[in-house]
Amino acid sequence: KYKFEEYQAWFKPCVLSWMDLARNISMGTVMRAIEIDTREVIQDNKIKVTSSAIDIAMCFEQCYQFYHGLSWSHVKEGELVIAKIVQMICETGKLYSTQMHKILNGDLERNDKKPVEFELNNGTCVCVNNIQIVLEYMREIPKRLNWEKLLEESKDNEEIVEKWRKIVDNSINEIKNDKSSMLQ
Repeated sequence: KYKFEEYQAWFKPCVLSWMDLARNISMGTVMRAIEIDTREVIQDNKIKVTSSAIDIAMCFEQCYQFYHGLSWSHVKEGELVIAKIVQMICETGKLYSTQMHKILNGDLERNDKKPVEFELNNGTCVCVNNIQIVLEYMREIPKRLNWEKLLEESKDNEEIVEKWRKIVDNSINEIKNDKSSMLQ
């Protein structure tokens, strides 16, 4: 009697509300990940990072998995969900970059008012590597959210995908600028 697409439309407001909540949680995850970061160097593909970078990457991974679990059948139905995921990942990445910069400047405190700092000789290198891991996950957004498939489905999707691409590119460039300023 009902088509599957009708069920997606029915659940869409709930999914969008959940995405708003997930955005707030992801921002809190950044702050908590930095606060509880062990500051112990982890070798990830021969790159030295700390646990907070891995936590943020896993936060992004959950966003990607959530989207694929939805299996929206039409772009128009899933457009807002994709937009919210793009926004969440970009905002989370920018917040993480800003917080890493504050750590290097000695401007970030824990809840107990003690400064957050890396007790490493190569703290700058590790902060930059942490941001690099986050940037790599952000660069995967088009691939992980199947933008090519969206473009294949319809020429009408080009404008939507281009808008998302600009958001991602602008966010990545902002983070790269933050990362560059750390090295000065």
